[in-house]
Amino acid sequence: MTFAPIETVASAANVMFLILFILVNSVLIILRFRRPDLKRAFKMPFAPYLPMIAIVVQLVIGYYLVTAIEDTAFIAGITIAWVLAGSLFYFSYSEKEIKRRSKYRIKKVYEEKPFAEEGYKIIVPIKNIANAGNLADLANRIAREEKGHIIFLKVLTFPEQTPLSASMELVEEKRSLMRELIDSVDVPAGGIIKVARDASDSILDTIEEEEPDMLVMGWRGRTFRRDFVLGSTLDPILLRAPCDVVVARFGPGKPLKNVKNILLPTAGGPHAALAAELTRDLAVAKNANVTMFNVGRSARDESRAMEAFRNLEDYFKGVEYTKKFTVSDNIEKGLSDEAQKQDVVFIGATTRPFLKNFLMGVFPEKIIKNTDTTVIMTRKWVKLMDVIKK
Repeated sequence: MTFAPIETVASAANVMFLILFILVNSVLIILRFRRPDLKRAFKMPFAPYLPMIAIVVQLVIGYYLVTAIEDTAFIAGITIAWVLAGSLFYFSYSEKEIKRRSKYRIKKVYEEKPFAEEGYKIIVPIKNIANAGNLADLANRIAREEKGHIIFLKVLTFPEQTPLSASMELVEEKRSLMRELIDSVDVPAGGIIKVARDASDSILDTIEEEEPDMLVMGWRGRTFRRDFVLGSTLDPILLRAPCDVVVARFGPGKPLKNVKNILLPTAGGPHAALAAELTRDLAVAKNANVTMFNVGRSARDESRAMEAFRNLEDYFKGVEYTKKFTVSDNIEKGLSDEAQKQDVVFIGATTRPFLKNFLMGVFPEKIIKNTDTTVIMTRKWVKLMDVIKK
């Protein structure tokens, strides 16, 4: 005597295998976008379209298995129970085990809390000392506007063969740097120093601990590796950090205190809205002029540009601004040429089709590479539920 007909048991097993295959194909698509740097053990032709087709086919087969066999309720029930059991095991053991093991790769060696910890929180990782002052100034302006506070983060990275305890000699030196940065801002501020194997992992670990509203980072400039867009540290953070991200590349000899003209290239979208907010804050602080700018491939694109401008006008009440639209066969070059005339350029993350925008969310790196002007890029954290509602 069996618990259920063999056809029903086989169908339930097949449905679970189909779920596994759907997850495998989904992970393949995500990893191809999120981790282009990984060495591949095999080639996938027509990616990501082939795995997307496979997912659709597997969903159709799964629907047939569930609806065409008797005891549908049993199949659905045992499948849901199996998925819940696996999720329970992951969150009760596996996730905790991963965090436990990560402690051996990331170690907090210094922490100074700001005297006011409530409200808007900004984390500022410091890598290049030359940019530290400008990053502190930028974060200070945002925190002052949002009535928030700042946490400076310094990550000391060491290779696998070097014990993390070897960093202790450098901690005192970095503590003095933290004290200088904290004293340089006029909002509540604190500092954290960590030693780790990987900088991006350590920054993401800090984001998980502190749950900030914004991350403000510096960028050294051009990356010469084809497997990264902005760099091995920045790319994972742009894709995974569950908060707004601001990345600044400061032009040589162009501190924020000398800003008079600000360029805001825009084509609409949530990232452009965040760029507009920061543009307004800096324009008000420096009494600077703002140019909303758009490049089209033909005159027919002008109406779309004007609509994008109108959507941002409310941000600039009381600020002197102009609107400018130009036509160019090379959009990146058109933006770069205009950027050279400005002191600061704010750029929102590019607008892409839904799948690429959700998986990648990267910045228009070609524009950055073609100008020496200070460029501040924004990526607004868009929650999945917000996307679904639209």
